[in-house]
Formats: sequence, C-alpha cells, structure tokens
Amino acid sequence: MSRRFVMVSMVLCAGCAYRTPKVQAPASLPGFEVTDVIVTDETNAIDDAAEADVRSRTKETLERAVKPGAARASVRVAIASHDDNIYARSVSQDGCAAFGMIGVPAGQVIDRETVIVDVAIVEPDGRTHRGWALVEKEGSLYAPASKRALAAALDRALASAAND
Repeated sequence: MSRRFVMVSMVLCAGCAYRTPKVQAPASLPGFEVTDVIVTDETNAIDDAAEADVRSRTKETLERAVKPGAARASVRVAIASHDDNIYARSVSQDGCAAFGMIGVPAGQVIDRETVIVDVAIVEPDGRTHRGWALVEKEGSLYAPASKRALAAALDRALASAAND
C-alpha cells in the first residue's frame, strides 16, 4: 500500500469537516437587530473573552442573515454550549493520541460541540416569534466545531421561529 492511500484512508475513516453552514432568515420573519445575547457553558465557567467572541459571532451571523431594509424587530438569543475536545483527554492520559492526529492538516475531525439556541424575535407591535434548536457538530482545523454548531443552530432556530 502506498503512503497516500494510508493517509487518505485514515482521514476518511476519522471524518472531515471543512465548511461552516450558512445562516438564512426565512422570508416570513421580519427584519431584526440583535439586542441581547446570553451565553452559558455547561462544562465549565466560560471566560470573558470566549463569551465576547460568541456574542460578536452571533451578532455578525444574524446581521448577515437578515434581509436589508426590512422593518426592525428586536432579537434575544440564549446560547448554551458543551465543548468536547476529542483529543485533549487522550493526549493528557498517555500521549498516544498524538499519532492519530496525522490527518489534521487534511481536515480530520478534532473536536465536537453541542449548542442549544433559543431565539425570541419581538416585533414593534409586540408579536413574538420563538424558535430553538439543539445541534451537535464536529469540527476541524479549518472549520471549528463551535463555529459550525453555532451557525447550524442559529439557522434551525430561525426556521423554527418562522413556523411559530
């Protein structure tokens, strides 16, 4: 067997993650601006820098998803996340997991994140659209699991709010 075949086989068996899902606000939802983002982490106390990063990423993602020129409603977003670094535990126990990371430059999955998003869109007349989503995504060096899971959860929560 050639080295290339072995490398490709390892990456394919381990899984790859290259792309972050796109977030789109359904046409039935009003335009909105993000007024409040609440971030919690089930695994440990989230530090201020990580919380600020999730807040800004959430605002940027939702601002790109909204249709321009629409009447503005306010959005409250609550995000709970659970980070599962696949290799950190293994490397800290015996170090052998480092050999399994040979496919990382090719996009091998290296972490996993579960995100729960609760969205409330309040229109100026008081009508409220609520939606939520729970998403688990795997990530790689090129598309971190936290970014992929947040985008997918926001997209599903907006779709759920549109059906409310």
